[in-house]
Amino acid sequence: AENGFIGRMSDTDKVFSQDGMMDAPSYNDAYQGLGINGGNTLYSIYRRENRTKAKHHFPLSVGLQVGIPLMPRLKLNTGLVYTRVSSDFTQDTNDNPTNTRQSLHYVGIPLGITYEVWAIGRLNTYVNVGAEADVNVENDTQVNDKAISVGKDRMQWSGNASVGIQYDVIPQLGIYAEPGAKYY
Repeated sequence: AENGFIGRMSDTDKVFSQDGMMDAPSYNDAYQGLGINGGNTLYSIYRRENRTKAKHHFPLSVGLQVGIPLMPRLKLNTGLVYTRVSSDFTQDTNDNPTNTRQSLHYVGIPLGITYEVWAIGRLNTYVNVGAEADVNVENDTQVNDKAISVGKDRMQWSGNASVGIQYDVIPQLGIYAEPGAKYY
């Protein structure tokens, strides 16, 4: 045989080389009959893979913004925004699951440009692009329902783009919905 093995003794399952000396069996030879991982790795008997599942919830942001007119239909926006992001993680290590729930709370200062697309009475639609600096003010982390102390993130910088619709309650105050995308 090309690899030096010529056969196996059927009653002892030992592998012999051409010179008649007993060689150590390969992982495949030793564990093929056990059906473990195709019989090709020894460590699979002693170590199981760790599996982590993550579920990231949609972030929630609320805030107050002011628009400073630069030109007709064009405004510079700034304000104060609170954002909460949360995730659940389940790590399964050797059938011993660990459940982690993390909620991060940020306060941010956005800066953006808004272009008014159309307006009818008190209702208007717009597009917005900008950036935001967010400071992590709280990190709530629980492992298996027990609170643990975890440090806060450094300042987060992000860029965003959105479309919005706003209803002006009075000329200086409006209620709006602004779905969009944010890149951190």
